[in-house]
Formats: sequence, structure tokens, C-alpha cells
Amino acid sequence: MADDDGEDDELDSIWNPAKQKASPLPKKSLELVVSHGQQPYAALETKDKVLAFVVRSLRNGFRYSFAYHTLSITALHDPKADILTLITDRGVIDLYGRNLLPVAVAFEMHTAYSVTEFSPEMHLLPSDKTAPFIERIEVMLPRPPQKPERVAKADDKLLAKEDISH
Repeated sequence: MADDDGEDDELDSIWNPAKQKASPLPKKSLELVVSHGQQPYAALETKDKVLAFVVRSLRNGFRYSFAYHTLSITALHDPKADILTLITDRGVIDLYGRNLLPVAVAFEMHTAYSVTEFSPEMHLLPSDKTAPFIERIEVMLPRPPQKPERVAKADDKLLAKEDISH
């Protein structure tokens, strides 16, 4: 019975924190964050069963969406993980930043839902220095072929007039 009383006291101290003298969990120090309307920054958002991924380039104000089945190559500048290139059949996306290995792995596993470029006007600086951070995103898309404008030649105009008069 004596052993049971010791176990009850231990469980009681865990389940009833008001009675205990010290917390069983270490306390985190509180950090004061002043946001001024800015949101916390997250370079990568992941989800399960993603069919397409979103690229948010805040410098140019565009939001791009690419289907995963068009993604053919991911290339990471390996020693520093500071440049990640994604090649699709619709364009090339270059991500510049730091700690981009988790971003590359998320694309390889098809779980990356979106990547977002950091904007000092919109985001707070991340406190975790090991988290992925995207300083710049460049998206290069092929331009659709343009049909040349047809310029009527003088001979074509004469032929057209002759066809109408006959």
C-alpha cells in the first residue's frame, strides 16, 4: 500500500498542477512580439494529397499555380541549400534563400502546397534561424507564340479588287 500512495501522489501532482510545487514540464520563456499589422512568415505550407502547388512572388505581385504532374526536376544547391530550382513543363521557378532543404524534400514528396517569398512590409522576421527562408522568387514562363500580323501587299489588294469586279 505504501508504494501505491507514492504513485498516487506523483499522478496527483501531474493532473492537479495547482497542488504541485514545481511544474513537470519545463517552462518556455515568453517572447514579446510587436507585429504592427504584419503576419508571421512561413516560407513553406504543406498538405497531404496535393494536386497543385502555389508560388507567391510578392515582389511582382503574382500568385502562380502549377500542377504537380508537370513538375519534372528539383535541383538544390546542395552545400548551402540556398538555391532551389523547380522545372515544370510550363516554366522554371528559382527560389533564393536559406535552409531550403525541407522545401526541396516537400516538393519531392508532393506535399508542398505553397511557397511564399518574404516581404518586410507584410511579414515578421522568423525567430527560428533554422526554418526555411525565401528571400526572392523568380518565375520564368514561356511566352505563347504570337501570330504575325498580315500586311496586305499592293498586289494582293489589286487581285482582291479584280476578283470582286469579275
